Amino acid sequence: MFPSREEAEKILKEAEEHNPGAWVRHSEVVAFCAERIARQCPDMDSEKAYVLGLLHDIGRKFGIKHFGHIYDGYRYMLELGYDEVARICASHSFSIQRIEDYVGNIDVTAQQKKVIEDFINQLVYDDYDRLIQLCDSIGAAEGIVPMEERMGDTAFTYLNKETNLFKVVNVPMIDDLKEYCELASKTADEQKEYFTGPLGNDVFQCSPMPWVTYTHISHTNSGKKDNATPLFDWGKYYEKDGKVMIPISVQAHHSFVDGLHVGQFVEELQKFLNEC
Repeated sequence: MFPSREEAEKILKEAEEHNPGAWVRHSEVVAFCAERIARQCPDMDSEKAYVLGLLHDIGRKFGIKHFGHIYDGYRYMLELGYDEVARICASHSFSIQRIEDYVGNIDVTAQQKKVIEDFINQLVYDDYDRLIQLCDSIGAAEGIVPMEERMGDTAFTYLNKETNLFKVVNVPMIDDLKEYCELASKTADEQKEYFTGPLGNDVFQCSPMPWVTYTHISHTNSGKKDNATPLFDWGKYYEKDGKVMIPISVQAHHSFVDGLHVGQFVEELQKFLNEC
C-alpha cells in the first residue's frame, strides 16, 4: 500500500517541521522526476511513482543520519501501513544490491542493520525501485542535475586530539554547506572506529595537512585500474605580497579527468574563496 498524493504531501510537510533542510526540496524534485518518467511508461502508475519519490527520504524526519535514515524511514512507513513506501525507503540507497557497498556511517545497531540487510537481500528489484534510484541520483535541492553531481559522497581524515591518531570519516555529499559541515562534525565526533570499511569509487577523498605548506605532494598508488577515487589535499595557508595563499593538490584517474577539468575546479574554488 501507499498513501494518496495529498496524504504523502502532508507526511512530508510534518517531517519538515521536525527536521527542516535541503532534503525536503530534494524529495520534491525526485517526486517530480519520477512522475514525469512514469507517465511515459505504459505499465507504470505515475501517481504511485510521485508518492514513492516524495517519501523515499522520509526517515530524515528523525534527524541528520546516514544509514539511520534508511532504517527510520523503513520502520516509520511500516508503522503507517505503507509497505510499498517502506520498500523504497530501504532500496533507494542500494542501486548495487549489497549492504557492504554502502558509503557512509553505519549509525544504527547491529540488529537494525540486519533488518535492512535481510530485507534488501530478499528483494527482486522492480521498475519502481530502479526509477527512484535513478531520480534520487539526478534530483538535487536546486533542481535536476547531471548524475555525477549527485553521486559523490565524501571521506576525510579526522585527528583525535587526545591520541594524535587519525580515523577516516565517511559523510554523504549535501548541497547545503552549513548542513554538510554540521553532519560532518557530528559524524566525526560519534564515530569510534578508525575505518568503517573500504571506500567506493563514488567518493571524494579529502586529506588536508594544515600544519605545513608545500609546493608538491604525492601519494602511493596501488596501480589498480578500477581505483577511480579522486583525492584532494590542502596545506597550511600563508601570506605573500598581501595575499593569503594556500597549496592545493588534486589527484585523479586520467581516464575520467583531464587537465581541463582540474583547471575548471581550481577556477571555481578561487571564485568561492574570493567571495568568502
